[in-house]
Amino acid sequence: MVIDIIQLAITVISIMLFLRVYWIQAGSNSLISMMNMQKKEVLNEIEIDSTHKELDHETIIKALSYLNLVSKLYLSHCINISMLRTFEGVMIKLLNNKKVQNIYKEIFYEFRDIMKTAEPPYINYIYTTNLLVSVNKRLNKRSFYSPMFSWFYLIYKKLFFNFRSTSNRNWKLALEVFESNNDVNTL
Repeated sequence: MVIDIIQLAITVISIMLFLRVYWIQAGSNSLISMMNMQKKEVLNEIEIDSTHKELDHETIIKALSYLNLVSKLYLSHCINISMLRTFEGVMIKLLNNKKVQNIYKEIFYEFRDIMKTAEPPYINYIYTTNLLVSVNKRLNKRSFYSPMFSWFYLIYKKLFFNFRSTSNRNWKLALEVFESNNDVNTL
């Protein structure tokens, strides 16, 4: 009887480990295929254009879509925080750009008023950027418990986003992108 229970426990653990490995591989494959689908130069164009000249509408939309996909993978637990941090600077910098805020304002009202969708556009990207800024504030305090609490906060917020029951808070968060003066830190 005890041996049967041990065998059952080992079988269940093996199945759970197999599923976890499969989930990680599927997430990695989806990230690789996503990066092959998009123009690889989009984020480099943003980095160059934001310092020298005005961003064009098409580049902004492509960048928002690309970063929204990356954020969706992160919020779905397909990529980890280390992979997400490679995009962190561009994610924050893009939402602080005035032209991006104006374009997003047009898209926001179109989705809210004309299309009447349940979720605002690019909410995965906006929520993830807000999450990164919040965690960075906690990490920059440099207190003894800050990193540990930051990671718990990060996990809590990811779970909260995945299991939320109402989208009203998401609309308010998206509205703050262009209503704030110019700083994503107010999100």
